[in-house]
Amino acid sequence: MQTAGSDIAPGTALPRATITDITRERMIAVMQVMGDENPIHDDEALATALGFRGIVNQGPANLAYVANVLLDWCGNATAIRSMRFRFLDNVVPGDELEVRAKVTAVAQEEVECAFELASEQRLHVTGTSRLIRDDV
Repeated sequence: MQTAGSDIAPGTALPRATITDITRERMIAVMQVMGDENPIHDDEALATALGFRGIVNQGPANLAYVANVLLDWCGNATAIRSMRFRFLDNVVPGDELEVRAKVTAVAQEEVECAFELASEQRLHVTGTSRLIRDDV
């Protein structure tokens, strides 16, 4: 982890990340990679008719923003043991997101973090993760 082992304590904030490139083109690219044929990801008329603010970013893409912050902090691409999360609101093109996370518990071999993915007016994803400590 980027923080020395003795410096990791409950309440330690991880560096925040801002995501500003939420675009229709990126959503379609993710849709193609995932083989996701759900039209709410590329059909604006359908998405708005269904009550969404616009086409909907894929949930796994939103979760990947959080995972990247956790992994960057750990400095270990295999550090995530588990994630529990809840999708609360959709992300649409133009949303500017921020990933926030903090340490909630420290054990000998693991660190637990709480995280959220939020925009200025909405909370999109919340959850917790368990990360392997390789600093001991």
